[in-house]
Amino acid sequence: MREIAESGMSIQSHSFDHIYLSDCNPEEQKYQLQKSKTIIEDKIGKEVVILAPPGGRYNRQTINIAKLLGYHTIANSKPGVWENLNQYLIPRIPVTVNDQVDKLAECNQPNSRNINRLKRKYQITGLAKKALGNKTYDGLRERLLGANS
Repeated sequence: MREIAESGMSIQSHSFDHIYLSDCNPEEQKYQLQKSKTIIEDKIGKEVVILAPPGGRYNRQTINIAKLLGYHTIANSKPGVWENLNQYLIPRIPVTVNDQVDKLAECNQPNSRNINRLKRKYQITGLAKKALGNKTYDGLRERLLGANS
């Protein structure tokens, strides 16, 4: 890990046990964020400042704990363009094997058709996750799409 980090790759936190942070109480969240951060920093000799919550699942307490522990940003799963370097919550674009380069190139524009499509999908799945809960949503998604989707 240290060699990869020294060659220029950014290695950041994804929590310790890769569990949905929104399912954890504050003590569990603090453990997940702190343990991951400490282990990675010890291994690479550099500060860990970005948190990417597993599955994009986090809540207000995650934000508060991440700030307290020294994370500079949270890379969430909400599609969008990172327009302000002082933004704490950073949007991301999901990339899959079936994506075409021209569709990904559109993602540089905040109101592109592709970004708007991804935002609509994110809103719909977000409603389903809230209504069903993480465990039920994941089980249903696996049954509908298959385990490798």
